[in-house]
Amino acid sequence: MSILRENGLLPFAPERRRQERAPAFSVCREPLTCTNTAAYAIILHHIHCCPVPVRGSGCGAAASGGLRRTEGAQASERTEKEDAMLTIETLRAFGADPEEGVSRCMGNEGFYLRMVRLGYADANFEALSAAVERNDLDAAFEAAHALKGVLSNLSLTSVCEPVSALTEQLRRREQGDYRPQVEQILSLRDALRALDD
Repeated sequence: MSILRENGLLPFAPERRRQERAPAFSVCREPLTCTNTAAYAIILHHIHCCPVPVRGSGCGAAASGGLRRTEGAQASERTEKEDAMLTIETLRAFGADPEEGVSRCMGNEGFYLRMVRLGYADANFEALSAAVERNDLDAAFEAAHALKGVLSNLSLTSVCEPVSALTEQLRRREQGDYRPQVEQILSLRDALRALDD
């Protein structure tokens, strides 16, 4: 919380916010409605890549030109754009709906591509595989359900559809061999990752 407050993303202490009924993220234009991975990425994005209020300028600094970009964020953004192999076109050819995904990322294409990278690196892919190997249907359901949320928020339809089907089977705790489905999901994840090489 303190790092958010220091960077102007959480201008009010929680107890003060309750008293004044001020929004927690008054700098953001829209409420955060996403998965834990996505929320973490959005917060990091705002801390490192977005204009931040200059100390002492207050929340109304945008109108007076009191916003600045961090130099490291500008340099890393240029490097990512120059080195990026993952593009909207390659995602579209992969079977994703990048226009919908970009709209969920505040219209920021670069941010959406960073989110896709976080999506295919999600630890729940490995957790799902391990849970299926152990025949732990509860843990497998939790991992599959988390992946379904991440993938659907990113509109990665070709990977999301088999994950959604598996999630519903696991929700009903149907006994069976889920390894072929998990292998298919992991191969789709690997194909998505390969688009970025």
